[in-house]
Amino acid sequence: MADDDEPLTLAERRVAVLVAQLQDDRGDPPERLTEQVVRTARWQRAVRGTLVIAGQVIGSLGDGLALLIDQRKRTRSDGG
Repeated sequence: MADDDEPLTLAERRVAVLVAQLQDDRGDPPERLTEQVVRTARWQRAVRGTLVIAGQVIGSLGDGLALLIDQRKRTRSDGG
């Protein structure tokens, strides 16, 4: 960053102008933003447990299949 006694470079001045424009264009949040955020958080919280359990079941099934496939490969490679 430039010290206070150093003049701004062309790039720094351009950035300062752009940032000032962004500050001026800042809009107000929607009227019901808080309500929408709370509603979204509530339904996500309600389904989270179900999704976690479903993920664990699917992961367990995948692990079981991987073990079965691995055992079949070992049996065939041993001459079985």
